[in-house]
Amino acid sequence: MSTQLSAIQSKLLDNTIITDFPETGEGKFHQLLATFQPIPEKLGNIDREIKQLDSTLKTLAPEGEERIILDILQQPGPLELSELRQKVSLSEDELWKALRGLYAKRRIRLPIETIQYD
Repeated sequence: MSTQLSAIQSKLLDNTIITDFPETGEGKFHQLLATFQPIPEKLGNIDREIKQLDSTLKTLAPEGEERIILDILQQPGPLELSELRQKVSLSEDELWKALRGLYAKRRIRLPIETIQYD
């Protein structure tokens, strides 16, 4: 679809296409307009696919280390990454893999803040 949009964009910049606008509706400009017609349907399909994928990801159950981390995160209040590292006996790779998995499954949010020093 991005290829089609790029082709359309280049045609929009071509003044010979824009000026070829006979009243019979068969000029290059009318052909260009016809290329726009399927775009809303394609965007609708993409939106449906994204929603379906999001729904599928939310239904995937946490596994292994993900479950361990999720259980720790069920405690009230936010948790610093350093605190989480202390509470789990995972290697750095295992920890980040589990966090990526939970994030992909829409089970956690990862807000990031800068530290303000006085």
